[in-house]
Amino acid sequence: DSKAGLVILYTNDFRDRDDVTRAGVAIKRRLGTGVELRYKCDVFTRNERYATAGAGGKTCCYTMRSGSLSLEVDETVYAEAVAYVAEAVRATSTNAVAVVGGDSRSSAHE
Repeated sequence: DSKAGLVILYTNDFRDRDDVTRAGVAIKRRLGTGVELRYKCDVFTRNERYATAGAGGKTCCYTMRSGSLSLEVDETVYAEAVAYVAEAVRATSTNAVAVVGGDSRSSAHE
């Protein structure tokens, strides 16, 4: 009898693989190594990216398979998550420069 469920766990920075591994091992020691853990970066949720049946989009950059305490990395999904974060930082930095620069005009008013 298999029961599926969802456990939400946050780490400080998904790029810190040692911390993600530590958290995954701690969960597996508590729940049992027979469970599979998948790590979805919050940046995908914030960008409304979901892995739904038939959609074909992957959102989990890390997996700890049943019976294992080793972290597997999907480098493609990981790189996409890092790119989302980099873009968010660029956008935030650009907005901050515009405000700090004192130019209160927006393109909608020109």
